[in-house]
Amino acid sequence: MSICSPPTGSTPRIPVTTRPWWPPAPPFWTGAITPPSGTPCADWPSVPALLDSGCGEGYYTSALFQSLAREGRTPSAAGVDISKFALRRAARRLKEGEFAVASVYRLPLAPGSVDLLTNVFSPLCPEEFARVLRPGGRFLYVVPSPRHLWEMKQVLYDRPYENGVKREDYPGFRWLEAVPLRYSVHLDRGGDVMALFGMTPYAWKTPRAGVARLESLTELDTEIGFDVHVYERTGE
Repeated sequence: MSICSPPTGSTPRIPVTTRPWWPPAPPFWTGAITPPSGTPCADWPSVPALLDSGCGEGYYTSALFQSLAREGRTPSAAGVDISKFALRRAARRLKEGEFAVASVYRLPLAPGSVDLLTNVFSPLCPEEFARVLRPGGRFLYVVPSPRHLWEMKQVLYDRPYENGVKREDYPGFRWLEAVPLRYSVHLDRGGDVMALFGMTPYAWKTPRAGVARLESLTELDTEIGFDVHVYERTGE
């Protein structure tokens, strides 16, 4: 039985016409990807193989590349996505990377060829991720926090709801920790408010009255919240 699943939460792909509201190189990456001494991943190669699954325009691919480089572990970076348009932008953003049109359900990589695999609000296929990750490699799974975009949801819905939070266990992986990131953003233009809204799944399931309320805003302050679940590939 397959345990692959579609994406959850919002998808942080940066629209070309808007300013980036997501941190360019979030500090939580460093804590999540630095191999602690005494663990199987402490023997990572000096040039680890990084794969960003569902990389979009390469925003996080580039941030991870830079974060690893600052740690003295400049990686060989690659990203896959089903959008040719997005991958063209990714290739321009990170010239050191390699990008391919491919599905996360069938990654074009050899078994055990990846040291670090990331999944940021993208389709999830743990079976395929386990295949390409080497034992001791890490899988970073980024999900929205309970109150991610809470103030926006207060405008959209009469009864806003918190995102469900549940830690999942996947065959072939050992859960290590969840690294939280919380901050707020101020959007001072109505166009930015609607651009951010368009990057979320709420754009497809919000009643028209809620969308109209959001369209009437000229600015918005809202919470941003991510949890980075860190998994280690076991030798199973």
